[in-house]
Amino acid sequence: MGVDAERSSHRRLEEYVGALPRGLDSFPECQIKAGFCRELLAALPRAPAGLPAPLADLVAAPPPISSWIPEVHHQALVEAIVDEFYDSRDAYLEVAYACQRRLFSTRIYAPLLQLVSPERLLRQAAKRWGNFHRGTSLEVLEEGDHVAQLRVLHPPRLFTRTGLRSLGSGFRAAVDASRAQTCAVEICARHLGSTTFEIRWS
Repeated sequence: MGVDAERSSHRRLEEYVGALPRGLDSFPECQIKAGFCRELLAALPRAPAGLPAPLADLVAAPPPISSWIPEVHHQALVEAIVDEFYDSRDAYLEVAYACQRRLFSTRIYAPLLQLVSPERLLRQAAKRWGNFHRGTSLEVLEEGDHVAQLRVLHPPRLFTRTGLRSLGSGFRAAVDASRAQTCAVEICARHLGSTTFEIRWS
């Protein structure tokens, strides 16, 4: 799994927060459901150390699965976790995918995903995005035979490269939960305020 329980450097976290217009207070309108954060923390061997107050509070008392938390706090926590526990971004993304599959199998979210085909799921992706995110939006650019393109609209610098690839893992987890096989997701275009993903499955 690539977990390293000894590292404690938060270089990625510091770089992310330093690039934001108001640090951890940036983009308060952008929020994410707390469920993924809870799954991610549960996969760690111990709590992350040395975090700034908002993130330390989030770790000490994770909100209920259906609560909303600031997207910036979530992204910052991801960067701290990658720094402290994982030997590569890819190792983290494997865990992120597994966490999202577990989340999508809970009684809250399973009915949204497991009773529809991948095609129908992706046709409804823009609407379903709002079940998990606020302050950002998703557009379906293309939906065809076992392929779709989705574009996420977001404030500049809200998502890190790791965060964007984690979104891709989430799309893959959702499509896999809807009975698809061999799903693959790639970032095919990235701009200051938007990112486009291509999804293929069999």
